[in-house]
Amino acid sequence: MARGSVYPRQLASGATVYDVRYRSSNGKQRHKRGFTRKREADQYLSLDPPIHPGSEVE
Repeated sequence: MARGSVYPRQLASGATVYDVRYRSSNGKQRHKRGFTRKREADQYLSLDPPIHPGSEVE
């Protein structure tokens, strides 16, 4: 399981979205932004490993 953190961010409209930051298996810091619910961000972080744009799935 990837280790990382979920951070709230407030948009100009006043809405709150959540960003995820984690380190991939090769040690690079990655992020995924704009989850509308904290639960969705937590679920994304719990994927093993998190799927991010540009990743190749074998």
